[in-house]
Amino acid sequence: MRTWTTIGALLVAMTLINGCGPSAALTKRDNFSYLYGKGGGQMVLQARVHHTTPERSRVYFKLNTKDLLYKSDGTGGPFHATLRISYESYDSFGSKTLLDSASTIIDDESVDPSEDKELIGSMDLRRKEHRSFILKVVARDLNRDLQSTVFLRVQKDAAGSNQYFMPVDTAHGLPLFTEHFNGGSVDVLCETCAGKHLFGTHAKDPP
Repeated sequence: MRTWTTIGALLVAMTLINGCGPSAALTKRDNFSYLYGKGGGQMVLQARVHHTTPERSRVYFKLNTKDLLYKSDGTGGPFHATLRISYESYDSFGSKTLLDSASTIIDDESVDPSEDKELIGSMDLRRKEHRSFILKVVARDLNRDLQSTVFLRVQKDAAGSNQYFMPVDTAHGLPLFTEHFNGGSVDVLCETCAGKHLFGTHAKDPP
């Protein structure tokens, strides 16, 4: 995997005995996972929001390198994929009232452009008001003018919001972009939970 984000805080290990089938990132009710733009179906973007404190949040994103175009300078390598990751926040879905926006450029280098890996990164998310809002996350491959867009609902900053809890893989501590697992073990990151007693449970998806 490439582009590591250092994760530190309380990690709660959970073993999932009765697994669930794979599903889209986050819960269906609070995630609008639409693919827009030219070639959106060719470049799949996944994203999720994690509240690190009552005042601060981060938006995490994941792309597969096989969906990106890597170019060299004509000398045979190394190869580079250039992306723009941006977000815009709105007070409601379909609203034209922009609350905030930010963007960053990512340059990923590879000696083998056919290699298939996960590109994972994050951006700080500014929250000026303690209320729910809609987040639009866009990944644009600048080498071939393609983009994908995901809409997420950022939940109101209240105790118990599931966006305070983020599942991460047990090997590297990197975020997982689903709430549904087919058994096995998973760690859960919660910075605000240090010193607290936590209880975990699991449930099956309805047939």
